[in-house]
Amino acid sequence: PAWNGGSASDIGSRLFGSLLVWGGVGVVCVCLATWRLRAAYIRQLEGSGRKAQGTLHGARPALADGDDPVRWREQHVAGAAPVPWLRDVSATAGIVAVALFTVVSSSTLLFWSVSPGTPLPWHDVAAFVRAIDPRVAGSLFLVQSIGVMLLASLVVAIRCSGAISGEREQQTWEALLLTPLHTRDLIRGKLAGVWAAVLPYVAAYGIPALGLSFLGGFIAFLWTGLWLAVTLLAMYYVGAAGLWCSTVARGSWRSLLGTMGLGYVGGFLIFMVGSPFSLIIGGVLFLFLQAGEGFYGTSYLRNNVGMDEFVFIFLIGSCLMLALLFYVAAGIFLTKAENWVAQKERIRHWRNEPRYRDNAYQQPYRPGAVRY
Repeated sequence: PAWNGGSASDIGSRLFGSLLVWGGVGVVCVCLATWRLRAAYIRQLEGSGRKAQGTLHGARPALADGDDPVRWREQHVAGAAPVPWLRDVSATAGIVAVALFTVVSSSTLLFWSVSPGTPLPWHDVAAFVRAIDPRVAGSLFLVQSIGVMLLASLVVAIRCSGAISGEREQQTWEALLLTPLHTRDLIRGKLAGVWAAVLPYVAAYGIPALGLSFLGGFIAFLWTGLWLAVTLLAMYYVGAAGLWCSTVARGSWRSLLGTMGLGYVGGFLIFMVGSPFSLIIGGVLFLFLQAGEGFYGTSYLRNNVGMDEFVFIFLIGSCLMLALLFYVAAGIFLTKAENWVAQKERIRHWRNEPRYRDNAYQQPYRPGAVRY
């Protein structure tokens, strides 16, 4: 009515009614929020009402004498879940789900590997296996293996990128630094715990994938087994890069971005740098295979040296070369992380701790001098 020139009494009555209705709704919402928040505040203050831990924590083994406590905590308490809400899922359920998904995906790849127009004799397994094209099966299982490698390394990257920065954010890192554990045990124990937590899931993929890839031919079986080893090495490399970034970064998000850069962009650069050496290793491997054929009296490689054989040998040489480079790079990241923690965050009064190598420690100690 205000827009149409209504009377003041009409405008006032409508305004009062609106305030009464919407104000009543607001009062009810505020009372409801206060009632719920007060109960949540009291539970948090008293430490009561905590959710029961999931089945993963219920099956947690006890810490035995001689076990590494840092490794045990990362493996059995934090687990392999990259996000907190997945930690309530049973580890057994997760492993079974990975195994079932692998069986379904590998069986689908075998179905796609059958030559076009070939009837599918489901009642005759031997005839079905003969109908599979080994080259197509090898390419499909290679793609699956690379995808699994990227996924497993991503899980390890997320976990390791917050292994130390997350401790700082939760204000528990200083307590770990005050323990009599060596810096090497702190850093490498976290990596070993994360690696051991993800390993059962990799095994749940690898066992059925190897069995089904064997039906697709030797090439599919070779790629699956070779990239399974590459997956383990990639987990080690990305985990080491994540620990280094988690050590020097100011927050978990910065650490995650740095881990992605070092893990994947850095891995690609390592691959580009190592490609010439991979060609050399591939050539040596090719000569070795030719020598083996001469010993057994066969001549497949001598008469069939084409692009497919060249790519096959080059990829094998690349895997061998990258294995060496990634192993060395992971060792460098772990050493840098240990030196950073030992030299900048700990008081070095235990044996076997890294020390500064500068003039301050080369000079003799003088009474009254302060040494940092």
